[in-house]
Amino acid sequence: MTVQDTPILIVGGSLVGLTTAMLLGTLDVPSLVVERHAGTAIHPRAGHFQLGTMEMLRQVGLEDEVRSASLATYHPTGGIVAVESLAGRELATYVSELNEGVEGYSPTRRVFVNQDVLEPILARKASELGATVRNRTEAAGLEQDADGVTVTLHDLDGVASAGSARGMSSPPTATAARCGSASGSRWPATASSRGASRSTSAGTADRCCAIATRA
Repeated sequence: MTVQDTPILIVGGSLVGLTTAMLLGTLDVPSLVVERHAGTAIHPRAGHFQLGTMEMLRQVGLEDEVRSASLATYHPTGGIVAVESLAGRELATYVSELNEGVEGYSPTRRVFVNQDVLEPILARKASELGATVRNRTEAAGLEQDADGVTVTLHDLDGVASAGSARGMSSPPTATAARCGSASGSRWPATASSRGASRSTSAGTADRCCAIATRA
């Protein structure tokens, strides 16, 4: 079994997990992202992003790329309305123009871009900044002690890819990632996923903390 320590383990490689890995990378903090799906999102969800998100993308140098990607699907001054059908009458207008009234509040602007378009951009940038993204890998268990956190990982394709500094005993297709004082790092370990539901932390500033979530 290959042994691998990581200061940050992120469980869930969707919008939140990939963004977390990317922002950690801007601080020169490496991370391991595990995602049970085979790749990034395949459905066009989460199409409207506000100023705060765009300011973050601007900070990491992705604003222009994301805006260009959005133009393949959306008009830059589009709005949000309710209609009977694509050719039917308009029932209500929620946003007449996406960036109406935001002038003077931010150097950037809101944008329409779909999740299946944005996630690959985030994944690429996170990898460029030092993150390791592993798809088809599922977090199957989490154990925490005074020294850190050990997460048991199942490689869904049956190939071992990560190990535990403690040498945990596990089935042939199960591996483990270890984060905490054993890795020699004082950075916290965080985990995020497609819909956070619960969390646990070590509660000490000089050891790894973990936030475990599940879809």
